[in-house]
This record gives sequence, C-alpha cells and structure tokens, in this order.
Amino acid sequence: MKKNILLFLVILISISVFSQTKENIEDTTVRKIIVGFKVTPPFIIKNNDSYTGISIDLWHIIARKLNIVYELKEYKQSEMLLLLDDIESSKIDICISPMTVTSDRLARFDFTQPFFSSNLAVAVQGEQKTPIYAFISNLFSFQFFEAISLLFVVIFIFGVFLWLVERKVNKQFHKGFKGIGDGIWWSAVTMTTVGYGDKSPQTPLGRIFAIIWMFTAILIISSITGSIAASLTISKIQSSIQSTEDLKKVSVGSIKGSSSETFLKRHGIKPFNDDFPSVLSGIEALGRSEIGAFVYDEPILRHLILQHDLSDKVFVLPYKLNSDYYSFAVPNTHRKLLNKINPVLIKELENVSWIGIMNKYNVDK
Repeated sequence: MKKNILLFLVILISISVFSQTKENIEDTTVRKIIVGFKVTPPFIIKNNDSYTGISIDLWHIIARKLNIVYELKEYKQSEMLLLLDDIESSKIDICISPMTVTSDRLARFDFTQPFFSSNLAVAVQGEQKTPIYAFISNLFSFQFFEAISLLFVVIFIFGVFLWLVERKVNKQFHKGFKGIGDGIWWSAVTMTTVGYGDKSPQTPLGRIFAIIWMFTAILIISSITGSIAASLTISKIQSSIQSTEDLKKVSVGSIKGSSSETFLKRHGIKPFNDDFPSVLSGIEALGRSEIGAFVYDEPILRHLILQHDLSDKVFVLPYKLNSDYYSFAVPNTHRKLLNKINPVLIKELENVSWIGIMNKYNVDK
C-alpha cells in the first residue's frame, strides 16, 4: 500500500514539474528572449553595431507595448538554413527577419500575422532606360524605319496604280512624275481617311479600285500603325525573360533555403546558387555576367540595387513570379508569445504610424 502511495506521489510530482517546465518555455515574456535575424535591407539594415529597418522598427514597437526584454542575435547571410533550424529547435524565441510563409515552414514552426505583401521578381543584366532616352533610341531604331518604309511602299504602289488608270481621262492627275505624285497624294489621304477631295477617280475602274483600296487600307493601316506604335513605345525594359519558362533558358541565381529557391525547384529550374551567400553577391555576379538572372523578393532586390548604385548594370523586370507574405517566425513551443504578439501587430498595421515606417524606408505598402 505504501509503495502505491509513493508511486502516486512520484507521478504527481513528475507531472507538476513537466507542466511547470512547459509553462516556462511558453511564457517567454517573463525572461529575456532571444530575437534572431539576418540583415535584409530595407527590413533589417546594419549601421556599424546598430540596426534599423522596417522589421526592427515594428519589433521595437511590439516589444515596448508588451514589456518584452530581449536580446538580438544576428545570423550571417550564409546561415539561412541554420536560422531556420534554430527557430524549429527553439534556440531563438522569435525571428524578425522578413520570413516568407510556406507550407514547408509551417510544418516546422509558427508564424505571426503577415505584416507585408511581396512577390518574387527577376533581376537581369542591363541598364533601365529613362523615358526620353528610350523614345529617342526607338525613334531611330531599325524597327521604326522598317515600318515607315513598308508604309510608304504600300502608299506608292496604290498611288501609281490609280494614276495609271486615271491619267488619260482625269485632269486631276497630271502626266509624268507630277502625276505619280498626284497618285501618291490621293493614296495617302485616302489611307489616312483625311479625304480632301481635291483628287478623286472618275473612271469606273478607278472608282472600283478606290473602293477596294478604302476597305483594304483600313486593315493595312491598322497593322502598320501598330508596328510603328510598338517601335516607338517608351519601353524601359528590354529582356528576353518574360515568364517562368524563359528562366529555364538561362543560368539563374538564388539563395539557399529561400522561398525563391523553393519556387524555382518547384518549376523544374535548378538554381545556380553555390557561390551566393547573400543577395548582394548574387546581384553583383549578375552585373558581371556570371549568371543570366537572379530571382528573389522584389523589395529587397530593388533596395539593394539602389543602395549600391547598381542600376547601371542590373534592373528588376516588372513581371511578378509569385506572391509572398512576410511574417515573424516563432517556435511552435511559444504559442503564448505568438498569441500576445498578434493583436499588437495587427493593431499597429492599422495605425497611421505604420505608413510612416514604410515611407521612412521608401517602400510601398
């Protein structure tokens, strides 16, 4: 009987200790918590030994309102996989790097409410043209002169044909080269639907031809003007990459362990990323023509290109590959911390000060 009572007491004490241990693990607000991150401008920017950025400012607000005492722990750019492992194993209590929510990561740890909507983008080599430069260069391009030349040839052919029909009976069409000019003039004003009426066919054959030309000109002018417009379009982006399928034709860089790497592999594209411990190193490799494209989150790409004056070497294409949502990551043993952060986070995103933070770092919400 005494043995049974003793065994019962041992079990009761064990359950109590386990419950207390679990409580201590989850109740991270009663101790100093470890906040992990890696430098990811404009969300986390390092200035000597201090840090700023969208995620840093947002976390400061949350920690202040929840009276959280914390210690920052920086991970190197090449330690993305280690950072993910440390979140899963609770070696850090929260990761404030802009973490993309994926199904694989959800199976390993929890996420706060998203605080930023982003998308994957493609950076390619080249210079993004200004509108004026693009217009002038396109105005004197081969495509433009080709379209203009084709237009004049069509007008010339129909003008000469009508002159041949009308020259003997119609005084509006002179003889010789001057008459050919009359025919070209008629053809041009008819095609453009100006129709001054100073020259018009009088013979039955000429009028039949004129009717055919009027309807035909509608189709021809639509096609030709479309070509001219296309050649004069102020397109600042000139790249052969316009879809995910095009990425299979070039060597593509990314970052190990990132959502961009997952996206590329899911579409049958093997990233060339062995030499890219950071996003900046990948962008610089792109500028040196070591790769044909670099895929990563658009706001980070744009910020780094602008910050390091690389816009004369690389630019970001306007094509969105995949939509992403940024959140803070929390170990799945820290549900209490997660439940305390989310209400404050959501309220802050609804605050006018959040717009101020975004404007501070020149990022669109």
